[in-house]
Order: sequence, then C-alpha cells, then structure tokens
Amino acid sequence: MTGTRDRSGMVGTFRVGFEVVWFCPRHTTTTMRISFASFFFIGISFDAAQGQEVYPCPAAGTSTILPIASNTESTTIRLPKVSNPNGLCILLRRSAADGTRRAHVARSYADRQWERVAGIFAHSDSGVAVDCEVGGVHECDVTLPSLQEGEEFVLESHDATTATSENEAARFLEQATFGGSLEDIQSLVSNGNDFHAWLNDQINIKPPSSIRAFYRRHTNPKFEFPYNTGAVSVLPCEQYSRWRRYAITSRDCLKERKTHLQKHLEVKYVSGAGYAIFVDGFFRTVAASRPKFGWGDETSIKLNYRYRIGSTQEANWRSDCIGCAVLLWDAELGKVKYLPNPEVKFSGVPSSINPYNTVNLPELNSIDLPSIDNGENWPVFATWVHPNEDALLNTTSLEDSNECDGFPNFHIPLPHDKPGAPKGAFPTVFGKTQSGIEFAYDPHLALQENTVDNPLPDGGGKLSIATQGLWRGKGTGERTPGEQVMCQNVEPNFLNEDGCKLSYLKEACSPSQYPDEMIHLEESTVAGIREMTSRDVYIVENLEIDSALDASSLYGAPCGDGAQISRWIMDEADLLCESSVMLHEDTVRMFRTLIDARGESVVPNAHLVDVQKAVSPNGLQCSAVDKAKTKFGSILVSDGTCWHHVHHQEYSIVDFSGSTDIQEYVTPGSSFASVPFVDAPVIGRLGDYIVDNLDWPFDTQTITDTFKTVTFNPLEGPVLICGSPEEAASEPFNGDKGFDIVVPENEGFREKSIWELSSQRHSSWTELALHAKDSLRQKMAWSLSQIIAVGLPGSGMVFYEKTEQFIAFYDIFIRNAFGSYRDILKEVSFNKIMANWLSFYRNTSLQYNIETTGETNFPDENVRPNTT
Repeated sequence: MTGTRDRSGMVGTFRVGFEVVWFCPRHTTTTMRISFASFFFIGISFDAAQGQEVYPCPAAGTSTILPIASNTESTTIRLPKVSNPNGLCILLRRSAADGTRRAHVARSYADRQWERVAGIFAHSDSGVAVDCEVGGVHECDVTLPSLQEGEEFVLESHDATTATSENEAARFLEQATFGGSLEDIQSLVSNGNDFHAWLNDQINIKPPSSIRAFYRRHTNPKFEFPYNTGAVSVLPCEQYSRWRRYAITSRDCLKERKTHLQKHLEVKYVSGAGYAIFVDGFFRTVAASRPKFGWGDETSIKLNYRYRIGSTQEANWRSDCIGCAVLLWDAELGKVKYLPNPEVKFSGVPSSINPYNTVNLPELNSIDLPSIDNGENWPVFATWVHPNEDALLNTTSLEDSNECDGFPNFHIPLPHDKPGAPKGAFPTVFGKTQSGIEFAYDPHLALQENTVDNPLPDGGGKLSIATQGLWRGKGTGERTPGEQVMCQNVEPNFLNEDGCKLSYLKEACSPSQYPDEMIHLEESTVAGIREMTSRDVYIVENLEIDSALDASSLYGAPCGDGAQISRWIMDEADLLCESSVMLHEDTVRMFRTLIDARGESVVPNAHLVDVQKAVSPNGLQCSAVDKAKTKFGSILVSDGTCWHHVHHQEYSIVDFSGSTDIQEYVTPGSSFASVPFVDAPVIGRLGDYIVDNLDWPFDTQTITDTFKTVTFNPLEGPVLICGSPEEAASEPFNGDKGFDIVVPENEGFREKSIWELSSQRHSSWTELALHAKDSLRQKMAWSLSQIIAVGLPGSGMVFYEKTEQFIAFYDIFIRNAFGSYRDILKEVSFNKIMANWLSFYRNTSLQYNIETTGETNFPDENVRPNTT
C-alpha cells in the first residue's frame, strides 16, 4: 500500500510516501510484509533527459568520486541498480578535504531500485529526487542538489556477505524502529538475530508505552495559583511535599495567567533580625547584611522599594538555586538589575512577619528527606541545579501531627492590595532539620491517577471543593488569580465504561459539575443561628396528627381530594417496619414510588420528605378506601428503609421570636421544642440543605460564612465515577525540571510562549521513540499518525497549548498499532481533538439529523480519506 499526503506529526511537517516491506538480510526465504512497519521515501517524478550518462557502482570496498562541480544547478545522473543479492551501493555527500560530514543521499541493494534514505535528504523538498521509470528496470535517474564549495558526491560499494551479526541487527532495527541502541543490538545478537521472536515479542508481549502517561509522570512543576486543570495537591506535612533552600523561585518570575501581573520584591530592615526580604508582602528570608546586586553591579538594594520580579530571557528555572540570578526591574532607573538568589533564613524573625509554626523536618539526605533535582542528574544544567538545595518529604509521619496546624490554605491565594501585583498571594511556611538546615515549603502540582481501571474515588471533587470561592468578587470587575479546578470525572464511553465505579462520597462529583455552597440545617446549625441572632429558633417535634382534620384540606388526609401534601420521616432503627394502619396495596405502591423519588427534590434531605399526591407518577393513585384516613402509619420503600407518616410540621425549624411562652415547651439545653401547634414563621426542615443563594430569613454573609458547607453529593447518593486512558499520577521523584501544565490565557503576555509548551509533547514523543521498550509499536504509531493527522501548521488550529489533549489523541495509534484500523477510526471519530479539527464537536446525533433535516452529517470526512 502506498500513498502521498501532507501531514503534521509530533515533530514537523512531512510529505510521506512509504512502501510497506520488511527486508531481513540472509533470511530471504522468510521475507515478511507488515503494514506500516517500515517505509522508504519515494521522490517526485519528472522526465529526465534521454542519453543520460550512467555511473556504475565501484567494486565492493571501494568508492568513486562523481565529476560534479560545486556551486552549479541541480544535476541529474543515471545509476544502475545493484544486481548482487548481497551488494549495497550508497550515494553520499561528504567533505572533499577529509571525507568527513558524510550525509547519505540514496541507496540500492540486493537487486532493488534506487531510493532515498533517511536523513537530511529524505524530504521531498531536499532537492533529491529518484525516478526509476525512465531507465527501465535496471537504471534510475537521480536528481541531486547543488554542491557547496569543498563538498563532493561519492558512490561507495559494500558486500553484505561481510556484515557481522551486529551489522545485521543494526540494519534490522534501523528499518523496524527509529534506530536501535547498543543495548538493543547486543540483545538481538545474543538471541541469534531471531527476528521472528523479536517481532512476536514486540507485537504480542511488550505492553504499550503511552506518551500521555510519560508526560504526566514527568509533570511535577512548581505551582501556585490554581487553574481549572489542577492546583497544589501536596500540602506541607503530607508525603511528597517539596522543600527548598533558596528564597525566590521560578514561579515568582512569571506573570500570573489571569491578571497578567507580576510579583514584586521588597527589602525592609527588621530590628533585631536583619534585612528581611518580602514578595508581595509575605516574608521569604532574612539577611544579616544589606543585600547587594551582582554581575558587575555591586550596589546595595534599596530599602522599602518595590522591585518588579521579571522573567529571565532563558529558562526561568535557572533562578532556582542559591546565588543564581533573579531579575529585578528598577522603575526609577529604568533598568534591569540582577540579585543573587538568597538562602532561606528565618531564625530570629518575629512572629509579626512569620506567624506560622516551624515544621520539624527529618535530616537532609535521610530516607525521609532525600535531596532531589541534583546536578549529577542534570549534567548539562549543573550550573543552575545545585545539590542539596531541593528536598522531598518521603514520610507520612507528619500527616497525623499538629506540625501544620494553622497553616494557610495553599489551594486558594490570600487576597492583598499591593499595587501592580496579582490580587492574591501565598505566604511562605518554613521548616528546619534537627541539624539546623532551614527550608521553605515549595508548592508543587501533583497530578492524581484517574485511569480507566483506577478512577479517582471522588472524581476529583475534593480538590474542586478546595478551590471553591475563587470568583466570589467577580462582579467587582477585578480579576482574581486562579480559577476553580474542574471535576475530573469523565463521561462514560466505550473506552472506560468497563472500569466505571459507583461512589457514595459527599465529595463525589459528576462530569462538568460545580459544587454548591449550602447550609445544612442540623441541630448544631440551629443552635448557632440562635446564638448569633438572639432569635428563638427551634426544631418542632412530637406534633400529633389530628384525626379530625378535614380530609379535603391541603395537609389533611394524604389521599384526600386535591393536591394533598404529607410528611414522611425515615426511621433507620425500625427494621420490621410494621404499620399500625392497614392501607390498600395501590395506596402503598403510590406512596412508595413518591418516597423513592425523594432524591429529585430541589432542597435535598436524606431523612425527611414531603410528598404530594397530585404528583403521582406512572398513573398511580390512591385507593378509594384510604381517602378519608388521616394517619398512614409506616411504609417500607424499595431500598429497604422504613418511613413513618408524621404531622406536616414535624421537625420544621420555626422562628418563635416574640412568642412569650416558647420556653415552657423547650427541652433544656436542646434545640427542640414540643409545641402543640405551629403559628410562627417556618424557615426550613431539619436535615435540609439550603442553597446559598436561596431567599431565607437568615441569608446574611456572616451566617453563610459561618455555617456553609461546600459539597457535590450531600445525600451521599450513588455517583458514577469513570477515568480515562493513561491518566497516570505524577512521579514526585522525577523532580520539577520536567513538564508544566500551565498555558497562557492570551498569547504573548510573557516570555514563556505556547511554542515552549508545545515542545513538551515533542520531548515526550522523542523520549519514547528512542528509549521505549515497544519500539516497533512506536514506529508503527508514528506511521499511522501520518495518515490520520490534525493541526497542520498555518491552519489556525494547531493545538499548541493543548499538550495533554494532543498526546492523548496520539495514544490512539499506540494502543491500536497492531489492532484493527476500524478501531482507530472509531476512536479518532469520537476524540475531541479530531472533533475540533473537523468542526463536528458537539454535533447532534446522526439519527436526529436524519429525522429533522434528512441529511447525514456524521463526520465521514474522517473515514473517506483515511480508508482510500
């Protein structure tokens, strides 16, 4: 199968044509054909001039310099193919002086026609073209680009019969993969170059290596303001929290995504402590002497002056070390100055500027506090990655201690009014080892596992709740740094449905759901409201149902005429649920159905429900024999719980303020009142969740802030929780010099561009292409990605900022590299990246389109070009 199409892959734009052929040296009797496993580039055809001079290949082991002058136009030569089944002839370009700088151009081997080879001449725009039609079956015309001064074209011949086992293994791996390492070659040779066994291992045994999983495991960046994609996930006393010994971090150097504002640094003299350094008003470190600038500027820093912290022109993390340059902008002088990053020191600083506890850390370089991100792990970056300046808390011993009591919420920034700076900031908390080494807590992002087989138990609801409230002041016109983290629960689909689970956690969230701020009307809430407002608010109990009530009144007989309302209370202790009232089975069936539907109530309540007879579903209705009854006893509902019919005001919360005799009905020390009747305003029911924006008598900010709870699932009902393929957790021991999830809201507002963010997927792809154990699968996936591609440069939709979405799309080809092409088309058709690319995102269903418009608008443009 051959084809030629423009495609944008993980690393660039290519015009690809490929022949799907395996060639196994010395195994001609077992030559195999495997779809897309190996391919050779085919050039652009043209009509060569007749009578072209033929340059035969030299004898094996020798070379011939072609008489082509430098600085000339492109040249076309005719070359005969190699007829020797063990022969190889290579056309290459090299330095005429010493034969170095060799670049392969084309080759012919084992009675095969000439073809371009991988390298700088593989692309169709390289100036090299091969045309084997004009020369018959034995010769090909090769068009060559012009030579630079000091270069030459050379023909070399080799005899494959002299190839060693290592040569054969290397040749095979070059064709089957992106190139084998010495370890790969030696492993293949040690198995007798058994290519069949290697293919079987690659296709049937080696598990797929996901680019998305690789990216997520290496995503553990310094982090501050939460975004909808994530927030600081590991707090100071939790295992895998990060600690640093330098005062300023690379995160201080970046503009904030929402406000596009930058942080500021200020130095103040603190009596008895020294010169304290603050960032946006929060203490970072103290120095005995007044700090000085460096790099040729030895002036002292100005006191009580706000310097704007700027981004370095290189990678910002190059400031993440003691003594490394921190860029400060002096607005008065109109120039940039560089401050050596000071060491974290806080001893002797008064609590007025450092109000938090000091965490007692394990010893540095112990198993509980290992040094991480050391220079030996990053030899190229050793200048900026110093040993023993970053540490990882590798113990849970502090999680149950009071070491971090009173610490701020590192999920939501604290507001401040510093001019020109983000409207929120995070204070710094400190720790010290027993030997006296001082550290500052270094907030990092920690991605959580949410895979198909192991979805998050709460769907990510806990973290979403932790960042609730970031936009409370949104109506003021001021932009708050950060945004609420979205629920990570995934809609069930054909990829994850087998791994979905039910969760009954209060924090369990549904896809695209945001938590509600509610006030739970419990006994303690009622007592608190009574204390804060000095109003006589009580819970009514022990009301008797009046058997003489008019059956037609609204709260009379539950089966009376009209839209009768009756109240029912669950009794968890009543396991037998024996009713004192005989009801007809039709009546029982109707009320059982109404009580079962209690979860659909606007104001949810787990133990109390008011049901209305007129809202009976499915045509159910009361039996005529129960119409006049005012007491209905008990009913056992479908979930096995027992519900008792009670007075319609039982457990109502009532404001009796102004009533002179209420205290005689109140149980001393409680919030319950046993009154004979209710003639005062009712503000709710015991167990209700009052949504924050509902109109009720005590909807004041003070009461709301005091008693509110934020929840997704207040009644702890079943929530379907699903994950997504390869949504792996970040690996803290990989350090923070890997990847980042932060994307700019608007292009160009900071030095860190979307191009740098898109390079993360390039790096991930390259790492797996070169080092993954399933190397055949990786090359197969890349081949498939050249057929089904998205985001061509210049199209206006290149997904640069959607790193994880794009690599999740690419993982489709990795998962299905040796599977069904139909499965690939199915996954691609349902993928959001392709949906955006082909503009069918959120399209209505095929059946709906047929019924309403008579048209078939399925994204079949995805199927047509990729199956023909």
